[in-house]
Amino acid sequence: MKNYQRVQLSPAKQPKRKRRINSNIVVSIVCGAAVFLSSFAYIDLNATLIQEQHDLRAINVAWQQQQSKLNELTSELAKSYNLDIIEDKAINELSMHKPMAHQIVYIDIKEESFVTYAK
Repeated sequence: MKNYQRVQLSPAKQPKRKRRINSNIVVSIVCGAAVFLSSFAYIDLNATLIQEQHDLRAINVAWQQQQSKLNELTSELAKSYNLDIIEDKAINELSMHKPMAHQIVYIDIKEESFVTYAK
């Protein structure tokens, strides 16, 4: 077996070694950054979703309250359009009477509509 000796070169004559970055380290750093950014994006989107759901619930509650108010007003309006109630109020509260036959006057209107539109 041959015996090899290592020859030491002077610092000026030594070849410059390029530092190679280990590809495993680079891949690990890139994957870690991707995981961090993905986690951050997930948390941000989840927080946005929760806020939007809260806003939607608030809007639904307000809508239900408005629907309830609309139903109450519709009911009240239906009561006020009842002709018996209107007649009772006219006779008892306003002291009005039904007109007699000779007091009723009929008129003939020739126009189909009294609504005019500006041109």
